Amino acid sequence: MSHFGSRARPVSMNTIDAVIIGGGYGGVIAANRLAAKGRRVHLVNDGPTFVNRVRLHQHTATGYEVTRPLGEMLFPEIGLSTQRAVRVSAGGVRLADGTELEASHVVIATGSTGNGPATLAGADALSTTLSALPAGARIRVDGAGLSGIETATEIAEAMPHLKVSLTDPAGLFPSGSEGDRRWLANQLPRLGVVWDDGPADLAVDCTGLSAPDLASRSGMPVDGRGRLVVDQTLQAAPGIWGLGDAVVSPQLPHLRMGCATALPMGAHVADNIHRVLEGEAATGFDFGFSFRCVSLGRRNGLIEFVDRCDVPTGRRLTGREGASFKEKICRLVIDAPRRSAAGYRWLGRQR
Repeated sequence: MSHFGSRARPVSMNTIDAVIIGGGYGGVIAANRLAAKGRRVHLVNDGPTFVNRVRLHQHTATGYEVTRPLGEMLFPEIGLSTQRAVRVSAGGVRLADGTELEASHVVIATGSTGNGPATLAGADALSTTLSALPAGARIRVDGAGLSGIETATEIAEAMPHLKVSLTDPAGLFPSGSEGDRRWLANQLPRLGVVWDDGPADLAVDCTGLSAPDLASRSGMPVDGRGRLVVDQTLQAAPGIWGLGDAVVSPQLPHLRMGCATALPMGAHVADNIHRVLEGEAATGFDFGFSFRCVSLGRRNGLIEFVDRCDVPTGRRLTGREGASFKEKICRLVIDAPRRSAAGYRWLGRQR
C-alpha cells in the first residue's frame, strides 16, 4: 500500500505518467508543471517537508524558518509518498517499504548533500553548536565559495561575540573575477570575517556538495560526485530523466549546482515528458546564466554578472542594492515552483 499525503487524492499506480523523486525546487516545479498540462503525477520525497535551501546559512545563524509542508507546494491533484526511494528502473520506483510505483516516466530530482549547513539537519546541528559557544570562541569556515562566504558573513553578523575566519586553499571566491575577489577581500574585515587558516574551536565544512546514491545504487551511470549522467535532453535512458544538483551532462559543462539551474531544468524535464507522451521528440535543454548572488549578511551583498557560460563580465552590484537583489531572488525561488509553474520561463533561454 502506498503512503499518500493527506491533502492529495490517491493516484492509481497504473495510470501515472511520471513519478518524480525529490521535493526540492526542481522536483516541485516539474511535478506542478506536468500536472498543469493534465498529466498524472506522483512525487516521492523522504519526508513531508519542503526545505528552502538558499536560506540555510541564514537559518543556521538566526533561526530563520526555511521549511513548509511539502503538500502546500504541490498542486492538490499530485500524489505524494513521504518516504525514501531505494531503487529506480525504467518504468518504476521501489520505495523503502517495498511499494512499487509504476509510471511511464521517472525523474530523479534528489538534489545534493554535504557537510556543515548544506542540509537542514546539518544547519540545525551547527546552529545548536554555535549557540553553546562562549564569547570569543573561534569559528573557521573551510571553503570560500558561495556557500562558505555566505555562512561566514551570516554568522559574523548574527553572532558578533564569536571570532569568524574563512579559508580555502583555492583562495577567496575562486570562480569569481579578479575584481570581485578584491572587492570581497576588502569587505570581509568590515563584516567581521578574517582570512585565516589557523586553529579554531569549531570548523565548519563548506567545501562542496555531492549527490545522494540513488542513481548509483540503481546501476545508472554517475560521475565522481555521484551525479546521474544525462544527455542534453536531461534523459539518462528512455523514460528516465534527471535534473538539478543530482545530475551532470557532458553536453552542458557550464551548468553549476544550485536553484538557478534546478528550476529551469525541472520545467524543461516536465515539458520534455509531455512532448514524449504526445508522440513528439524531446528537445535539448537550453540555458544560459546571467548572474551569481552572494549574500553578505542581511545588509550587504554581491551580484556578479556573468555571460551565458557563467564567465564573469566584470560588472557587479554591491552593498545594500546587492542585498536587496539577492532577497528578491530568494523570494522568487520559493514562489516559482508553485505559483509560476505553468508559465515559468528562464533567463538565458534562447527563443
